[in-house]
Amino acid sequence: MGNEGEGIKRILMEKSDFVLRIPMYGNLSSLNVTVATGIVLDRIVNRKFG
Repeated sequence: MGNEGEGIKRILMEKSDFVLRIPMYGNLSSLNVTVATGIVLDRIVNRKFG
């Protein structure tokens, strides 16, 4: 998870095994870490048990 303003540094993304992106709609430009984590966990649970 990166910070709200700048996201994750490029070097960390390049060294990561995979990168997840959350599409932004409307007037949103960033999500806080708690909201982003909740979205990712929801997707994981729904794919596994949904």
